[in-house]
Amino acid sequence: MFTTRFTEADIRRAIDACRSGRHPSDVGREFGVSERTVHRWRRRLAADGGEAEAVVRPSPATAVLPGCRVFAALGDVALICAPIAESVPLADAGMRWGGVQVPEPLVFSIVGDPERGYHLLALGRIPGATLRAGSDAPAIEVRTAAGDVVLSVAGSPIEALVPAAGTVLPRLPDLVRHRALRVTAETGGTFLKLHEDPAFAGLCRALTLGVAGRPAGWDTVLSLGGRLHYCVGDAVGDPDDVRGVLLIGSRGVRRNPFLPQRRSSPSGQRSRVQLVVDRAEGLGPGRVLVLCIGYGPPSAFLIEPDAVAPTTALHRHLQEEPDEALAVRHYLLRCLRPYIRANAPLRALLRESLALIPPSVPAAAAGRGLSGEIDLAIGYADGGLFVRGWLSDPQAVVADLQLLSAFEETRTIDPGRFRFPRPGSSPDGRRGGTEGDGFVAYFPELQPVMPDAPVRVRARLASGAMIELPAGTVVGDAERGRQELLASVPPNAVTDAMLEQCLAPAIAAAIRDVAADAGQGRVEQFGPRRDAVDWSIVVPLYRSLELLPAQFAAFAADPDMTRAELILVLDSPEQEEDLRRALHGLTLIYGLPVTLVVNRRNLGYAGAVNAGAAVARGRWLVPCNSDVLPERPGWLSILRRSLLPGIGAAGPLLLFPDDTIQHAGLYYDRGADGMWLNRHFLKGLPRHSAGSVQPREVPGITGACLIIAADTFRRLDGFCTDFAIGDYEDSDLCLRLREMGLRLWYAPEAALYHLERHSIQQHASYQRGVASRHNRWLHGRRWDAAMARLMDDPTRWGLARRGDWRRAWIPPPEASGAPAGADVPMVA
Repeated sequence: MFTTRFTEADIRRAIDACRSGRHPSDVGREFGVSERTVHRWRRRLAADGGEAEAVVRPSPATAVLPGCRVFAALGDVALICAPIAESVPLADAGMRWGGVQVPEPLVFSIVGDPERGYHLLALGRIPGATLRAGSDAPAIEVRTAAGDVVLSVAGSPIEALVPAAGTVLPRLPDLVRHRALRVTAETGGTFLKLHEDPAFAGLCRALTLGVAGRPAGWDTVLSLGGRLHYCVGDAVGDPDDVRGVLLIGSRGVRRNPFLPQRRSSPSGQRSRVQLVVDRAEGLGPGRVLVLCIGYGPPSAFLIEPDAVAPTTALHRHLQEEPDEALAVRHYLLRCLRPYIRANAPLRALLRESLALIPPSVPAAAAGRGLSGEIDLAIGYADGGLFVRGWLSDPQAVVADLQLLSAFEETRTIDPGRFRFPRPGSSPDGRRGGTEGDGFVAYFPELQPVMPDAPVRVRARLASGAMIELPAGTVVGDAERGRQELLASVPPNAVTDAMLEQCLAPAIAAAIRDVAADAGQGRVEQFGPRRDAVDWSIVVPLYRSLELLPAQFAAFAADPDMTRAELILVLDSPEQEEDLRRALHGLTLIYGLPVTLVVNRRNLGYAGAVNAGAAVARGRWLVPCNSDVLPERPGWLSILRRSLLPGIGAAGPLLLFPDDTIQHAGLYYDRGADGMWLNRHFLKGLPRHSAGSVQPREVPGITGACLIIAADTFRRLDGFCTDFAIGDYEDSDLCLRLREMGLRLWYAPEAALYHLERHSIQQHASYQRGVASRHNRWLHGRRWDAAMARLMDDPTRWGLARRGDWRRAWIPPPEASGAPAGADVPMVA
């Protein structure tokens, strides 16, 4: 029975000595073995039925209390939670389920204290069983290595660990619920080797949301190159109590190698936390849930893939918060030391970050304890003037600020109306202002001023005295003024009132000035012009030309291109010569004639497509991003056949390079702040997921690639140009089509690859500014009622429920291509 140097008689003699009351360690010394070996002999003999009478006595210290709960975690994995009288050592403990020994590994944990009582948590795989909620569990027994019975129950009802509705782990103390989350997600995933199971990842995500609550967002997420991210956000709980961080993705669960660190805010009035995240490949695409576990309650954060700023944004981040810059750099060095040797770009980034930390700047009026300035003034052709400045007034002696234009027109600025925290100058000479020391204002009715005209600002004190403060000159260049405006306020500091009454009117004036300054674009033909065309493909280009050869090669292989014209619209005129040289070669190699439109200014996506549509000759217009590549020929004909009577526009299936879904139609949903968002069906799921192969009507389609009749596009006056740079003009077009009584169609037979946001990442004022917030606000303001009516019945579009980012696609009643009852998790 035992393959050891001891005979079975020796082993039984040792066990009999334990039965007589001797301690296993004494017995082990007698036989020359460890106490652990003696316990192992007792368990094996008991499993063979040879010690049944020796280990049936419960210890008074481990008397079983009523209230045992059994939860079905995942397939054959069970979580048992039972109150016990006292804490006992559980090293090498064992468990039986229905009389059958549960194989190792087993996870045991005891939580509680003498005053509130103790609970035993046990997690393990039940051999040959599939656990179903609602059934009764057989006899369950847990014994210590010494043979003491810790738990012995039978007939406990099996509950779902994550119920479809209701509270997760109900009627249990919070301390027990927190430990159950840790045992399942952290210890169970490792010991039971479930960390690469997508179903386990979904279970941990649901369990985290049920126990830890709604995840918080990060204020800042910066890429450190590769899979490393640097995150900063408001602290939830005490970061010093965190002893482990789990990353929960769509495909797996991983332990993060770094712990968070407390970080003070620029204002010093709120606690923040910083964390380096190593997003391993096994996590899968889409959102990542960050679970912080420790001595206190667990906390959760959410990383949105679209919110990750480029690596170069780290320098700006350090300059914006100089008081924290050195501490941030020390934290990054401590975390990233193992990565630096093999990662030259990361090594260079950290070296540059030290050189870019700005020195302290003395205050302009340190002697008075008062300082401030107008550091940005933007004039518009209609006479509007936007100003941004800061004021440090520790003694609260300033009543208001008086702005004097170049024509001596006076306007009053209330620095407390539209405030935001920003680095400034403080009376003690240190860089870094106080909360709310920055301000912005917009004055729509002033005389237009020349570029570089001076402005003046005076602080009016409570006594009536006036103090002159520094002020700059007016930015007169339209495009530079738009960039400065969009980057003037940190996005997380923008309030609805600031947006509606200050930023939005200024952005509208800036867009008008840029369009007026651009005028008509220059048009040039490369290659012979075709006499008759069916399709006009319009491709806007902004600074990103590296994908153009690949796009040409894909287009040239398509027979439909013999009846199509290709229109390229360059929205970054500084690249005109580079693009002209490239087109001369590409047209010769692939034989594709090209019409080139060069805008004098960057008009954004909507303005660029409209400029291309103005010279288009085809019956159907196909706006297409420069980072979209067809999977195979024939996609133009497929999209054209989708434009049946009553269909205003159609969109294809768009895929990420890893063959997961980027776009299968879009819908409208309210975010956590109540504002409307555009979301994509099935985003991040495999391309053949249920719902992705079914042609159907959808609430909207993306502007990355769509087809629309040219006459219909012109009747709508093209894309709306009120949105800054790009975003939401596609859903605006879809909603205007619906106003005309036309529908939107998803055509999955046409599949293209989309390297999402490849061009817009080149636009610094969009990445770091308020453009996205403005566009979302403007879109929601215009179409709130229409979107509410459209999404009032989510089952019309196959949405399982509203207001929940864990969605499922279910076939609408009229859908016939998906199997009945299909239910596929969606990453929105």
